[in-house]
Amino acid sequence: MRNKFYKSYFFKTIALLTILVVFIAAFNFTIDPEKIYTSKKNLNKNELNLEEKLNKLILERGFLVYKDKNWNDRDLYNLFSKRYKDKDCIVFGASSVVSISVVQNPRVLDKYCNSLLNLGMPGATFEDYFALSNNFSPSDTKKKKIFLSIHPFTLNFNKDNRWVKNSESYYEFIENIKFETKKIEKNKTQDQFFSKSIKNLFSYEYFKTSLKIYLKKDINENYITTNLDGVNLEKTNVILFDGSKKKRELDKNSKNVEIDLNTINYKISLDKLLDEDVLNLLLKYKKYFEKNSEIIFLLTPYHPDVFKLKNEPIFKAIEIVETVVHEFSRTNQIDVVGSFNPNKMNCAKHEFFDASHPSNKCLKRLEKAYFSYSK
Repeated sequence: MRNKFYKSYFFKTIALLTILVVFIAAFNFTIDPEKIYTSKKNLNKNELNLEEKLNKLILERGFLVYKDKNWNDRDLYNLFSKRYKDKDCIVFGASSVVSISVVQNPRVLDKYCNSLLNLGMPGATFEDYFALSNNFSPSDTKKKKIFLSIHPFTLNFNKDNRWVKNSESYYEFIENIKFETKKIEKNKTQDQFFSKSIKNLFSYEYFKTSLKIYLKKDINENYITTNLDGVNLEKTNVILFDGSKKKRELDKNSKNVEIDLNTINYKISLDKLLDEDVLNLLLKYKKYFEKNSEIIFLLTPYHPDVFKLKNEPIFKAIEIVETVVHEFSRTNQIDVVGSFNPNKMNCAKHEFFDASHPSNKCLKRLEKAYFSYSK
């Protein structure tokens, strides 16, 4: 009798778990916060709505205010990248550069740029840079400075799978600069993306985001304004018309930042830090645009306490990558601005949001660490 009870309980548990897993997958597929599974027809409709919103944002030179986005960052910044022609400077990078702007105070890189387009995105890799650069023309008459951020994870392939959203543009750009590599074949990349997309359907983190969107009826009530009075930057996100993001004010009295070792070592694998093909690709990039654009490598600092973690992968990666960047830049006549080391820019502890995200007060002093190798 007891065995029969346990057997019945076992099968009921399996059935309930199966139903729960199927429900999570179906819910994630339906809500789809990052527009990964959206049909091409609906995706085109969403892109059209996004483009209309972006046109209004730029026309009004305003702020896009939202609590939770209902778009994919790669879609938004692909549209932003098409508005590059009248800009003096373009900035690529991951989340540590998203606040760089010459219209926010304090202004960053304003010594070199009167106007700037910020194409920084969370988790951005060099593949993202190349995909968005496919919208640029090397024959543009207006000379530009293109700042390519080098993070400790930048100099290898496929360090984040989100770039695959614009993979067609990436491969088209690779063909344009006439570079052949077998490190990441197109079919293999698409297979990896398909595999990760399937796994993502069952992701608890994606489910939490989907649920958050479903429960928040005001999720689509993002709006464009020219005045941020009354906007709480602790609870709200803001994108400016130049692509940059507005960050909250930091507490000057708060000097202690809790360093999460899992976060700080994100994407860091010491045996896969560098790939010569990526360096060669960056050189090809420079030569492709050098007629009317100057390519500059940008390094953003880490919190001073990170440099106490001498046994952690991030510390070793920072040392190795910064050394390689300077050696490569010196050989190939590419200027470098900034450093992973905050002391080179006199950045204090209270000028960081966390271990790897400096405030604009710190980034304002990037020019203190400018290395001119192009002359």
